[in-house]
Amino acid sequence: LLEPMLLQRDGRFDFAGIPPGQYTLVVLYSGSARVAGPSGAALGLLGTRGSAMSAPIAPGPIDRSAPPAPTEQLWASQAIAVGESDVTGLVVGLNAGITLRGRVEYAGASRPPTEQELQRVSVTLMPATTGLLQTRGGSATLRSDRSFEVSNLVPGRYAVYPTVAAPWRRVLSITVGGVEMIDTGLAIEPKDSAEMVVTMTDAPGATIKGSTLLKPGESVEEIEVCLFPTDRRLWLEPFVALRRYSVAPLTTAGEFTLSGLQPGEYFVATHRIQGAGPGGPSVDWIDAPVLEGLSQSAQRVRVAEDETRVIVLKR
Repeated sequence: LLEPMLLQRDGRFDFAGIPPGQYTLVVLYSGSARVAGPSGAALGLLGTRGSAMSAPIAPGPIDRSAPPAPTEQLWASQAIAVGESDVTGLVVGLNAGITLRGRVEYAGASRPPTEQELQRVSVTLMPATTGLLQTRGGSATLRSDRSFEVSNLVPGRYAVYPTVAAPWRRVLSITVGGVEMIDTGLAIEPKDSAEMVVTMTDAPGATIKGSTLLKPGESVEEIEVCLFPTDRRLWLEPFVALRRYSVAPLTTAGEFTLSGLQPGEYFVATHRIQGAGPGGPSVDWIDAPVLEGLSQSAQRVRVAEDETRVIVLKR
């Protein structure tokens, strides 16, 4: 991966000192100074990582009295073969952003949102990974028929975060073309046309309650309980499968509660908070190498929909 190159004002660009080989040239253009970002539990659990992913790109002062500028994102992806001679005169055409269409369904005993309440419900897409060539995501509010359109997307993989609010606090399913992708993320392709269906539920989800014994010299303020999936494939892009991660503090009696969980199999382990102190649970453990270390002494727990399990967490 080469260092990104900003375009000159007339659209010219050049990369120097490139070794011979096969490359893909990616061009991204965003006509907005703002980007969509995760909110609520997603941003809270990611901490500083979430802040970095949601930070706006602001090249200059923003006139907040003016109406928001239309958000336009153009893109191009072109294969290039580099030999011993320079590649010159390359002309790259930009493509219009892609539009994702979908709808939100509500499965449960509670009253579905009214038309007025739907105006406060949105579906947000965030890039699945960060990197040098970071695309922005997008967000759209629901129409009265619970449909939505997220426009100006570029090809890539995205995490999907609909608005959660009482009593619809949990995402039950996210499908595209009938294929479940709640844990794997959404792959946007240039000619995609399949509709996304987001299903929300008022069911509280599974709960794991437990207790653990502290070691001599430890205090409950410096130890937390972490829950993460046993499927190691979900460790590579935890932002996509954030619903499978949870953390809980210990009470003075050494007890903890992990609630609102998706059904499945998890590792449960204790983790020493780095720089323990006020400010809530840490997020420094959500990293594949750290998760591998935690898994060595973790306890496996499988929970079903709306099940409550009680465990004694050995250390």
